[in-house]
Amino acid sequence: MGLPNIFAKLPLELLQDICLELDIPSLKAFKIASIEPKTHAAANAILYETLTIRLGTLEWDRTTAQSRIRYIDNIMVANGDDRPDIDAINSAFLEYPEPGLFPFVKTLVVDTRFPFTVTKAKCIERHKAIEALESGAIHYETEVAPYEELITEYEQTAIVQILRTIIALAEKLKVVRWRGSDAMPLGIHREMCHIICSPLQKRHFELDISFTIRTDKVDKTYYKYLAAISYPQHLSLMIYGTRVDPSRGLVLTLEDLHEFATLVERTQNLKTFEFFNENLVFSIHFDIDRWPKTMDGGEIGAALAKIETLEAVAGNINLGIPSKFDWTKTQKLTRVGSTYKYGGSCFFADHSGAMYDSLHDAGIVLDKFSVGTYYRSKDYLLRHEPVLTDLELSFVREWPDKSYGLEIWEEIVPRFAKTLKHLKVWSWYTYTQELTWHPGGSAQKALQECQKLEDLAICSVFRDQCFTTEMVEDILTFCPKLGRIDIKLSLEHAKKNIQATVEKLADWESNNNAFAGRSLLLTYQDREGNFHLPKKLAVGYIPPLWYDYLLQSYRLAEYEGSDAGHATFKLERQNDIFLLNDNLIRQFIRYKPKYDLDD
Repeated sequence: MGLPNIFAKLPLELLQDICLELDIPSLKAFKIASIEPKTHAAANAILYETLTIRLGTLEWDRTTAQSRIRYIDNIMVANGDDRPDIDAINSAFLEYPEPGLFPFVKTLVVDTRFPFTVTKAKCIERHKAIEALESGAIHYETEVAPYEELITEYEQTAIVQILRTIIALAEKLKVVRWRGSDAMPLGIHREMCHIICSPLQKRHFELDISFTIRTDKVDKTYYKYLAAISYPQHLSLMIYGTRVDPSRGLVLTLEDLHEFATLVERTQNLKTFEFFNENLVFSIHFDIDRWPKTMDGGEIGAALAKIETLEAVAGNINLGIPSKFDWTKTQKLTRVGSTYKYGGSCFFADHSGAMYDSLHDAGIVLDKFSVGTYYRSKDYLLRHEPVLTDLELSFVREWPDKSYGLEIWEEIVPRFAKTLKHLKVWSWYTYTQELTWHPGGSAQKALQECQKLEDLAICSVFRDQCFTTEMVEDILTFCPKLGRIDIKLSLEHAKKNIQATVEKLADWESNNNAFAGRSLLLTYQDREGNFHLPKKLAVGYIPPLWYDYLLQSYRLAEYEGSDAGHATFKLERQNDIFLLNDNLIRQFIRYKPKYDLDD
């Protein structure tokens, strides 16, 4: 039985407004229950605004993939996401997808990072092999790759066919995000580049490409992959090499850097550029004096400094732009530092002061700044115009001491307090008390002045002392726009931090009417897979074997109090969310397995 015909009398614009008020599950139900074409049109415009097509699957064989897929309109499938997907494994069986819904697509995500399947029986064994790979005990090509079955040629062709159809029919398409790697067969890679890498004047969408490269291939095949890429407005490259010996095989040669610079030169309308060499950044044995020539990536920096459309640059020690360049042409540059779009923890070189000097001399005024080596950026921040809206100060290599915490909360943050909307202050491993929020501390005083703050990442736990609820009570009073706090914990004292946090949040409640109508989400992201809060899963939910990180959260909830006119506020634990982030471009799982075998 369908919905009442009253909806048939409503104008399309009003139906669209109704659809916008519904969450995705409710919107799907609303559409299915209605027989009116106008209702379907209004719902489709939202349901299919973002479409993802994927090639390969990490954790299932083809039979299981078929059984878990839920069809929508016999064409689109939802793979546990909020948005419809076309699974390339499934699309191969569809022969040719019905194009009726493609005109609604505004954002297309193409994920070809994992062009293989891993059978259900081999998933655990592959994870064990990756653990051994991390320790340098084995080699990927001989010990891990055998668990991966390359997608068949027929299915590779299917994704190219689907991509060509969507690009041709999606008249409202605004953005294409392609997440790829050199694990993809070169021929298919070239065909896809031919479809989406057309000159700017011949296409109607922005192109955002992130590409993962293996440098342990002796034949340097990835040069051919780079040669096929052209005209992206947003480009991100992640480089990694063999894990067998962290001190060898990971340093890029001048020839490699020349290839990357050549790619940059072909993208003269580039808006954002990100460049990360994952392994070398985290090699504590790396000696920069030992590799003075191979670390000279000046050719990349010189190419970037010529791009007038450049808005954002992010990278780590291998970007090679600490050298002093003339950045006067890049007057649109507003974001500098470690990555903004793709997560990660990379950073500029310790001698990046030369780059900061160059930006200052060119009159570049940033609004977003992010670094992982704080102590080299202090002087630059103190002479920067007090207009930053986004600031991330992290300690990836450094061991934060007392003075750093005091400088950040007493000098840096107060300088930008009037404009800050997004603030992250965190450490990779450990915290000093001066770096954390605690009653009467410098962080408390500084944050009280940040009245435009919308989201915050901070540690409010020191060893077994948790001050998170005190922070919530204080900061909601002074920051009326704050909607999210990302909880950071010390890995050095992880178990104590987690226990103290869980107990404190579970016991907290308040009758303060200042919380009425406020929306606040407390989140904790377990990216390492080592330490997390006790899991909370929806009834009947089976967590995936592979995921990029676990998102755990509490939401401020209001309950009717015993006295009329008085409410009780608590922090209510939400169901955990397992995320495989389309924006992350790493090819391998870098950390330990994301699940407990004993669970």
